[in-house]
Amino acid sequence: MPLDEDDIKKELGVKHFLAGLSGYELKKAYLGNPTANIAGVWSGYTSIDQAKMDFRLVPDQDSNKLAKKLRDHINEHGFTEVELTLQAENPAARTPIDSEIARIGAETAREVFNREPAILINSAGSGPMHYWTNALKIPTIAIGVNHAHGNPHAPNENQRIDVFIQGSKWVARVIEEFARAS
Repeated sequence: MPLDEDDIKKELGVKHFLAGLSGYELKKAYLGNPTANIAGVWSGYTSIDQAKMDFRLVPDQDSNKLAKKLRDHINEHGFTEVELTLQAENPAARTPIDSEIARIGAETAREVFNREPAILINSAGSGPMHYWTNALKIPTIAIGVNHAHGNPHAPNENQRIDVFIQGSKWVARVIEEFARAS
């Protein structure tokens, strides 16, 4: 999967990435490492200031243990009055890359898009895949499409109709082929 480092630095307004990462090591960190993200900070005329954080987990990470580490870190810096609430949890889930559903996802992507798919073992996104993958032991993949300027989750998020139609065809082909293989 291409990763244009100069464009990303320009968009973020930075001169370099943390720890001087670049090339393969940057891509590996960007696509595979757990994250801690400040998703919003807000305040008003009251004495209450709030911040929302999310953590993207990798397998074997425990959200309660991470919440405790965050609590300890906040306390160590003298902010013991800060209230910390764990609102939702989505444990990490991963299906083997050589599973039948992963193979079908890749093959149908090649068919629909006439190109090699970008296959990621981790995603910067999250969802309730763990219910199927971990609890029910059903192999699960996430498939989706976007375009370079789709701005996911931003106020100006958008989707091109041609990309939406291709993505719909892909989903249909995955379902059709998985049903045939089962």
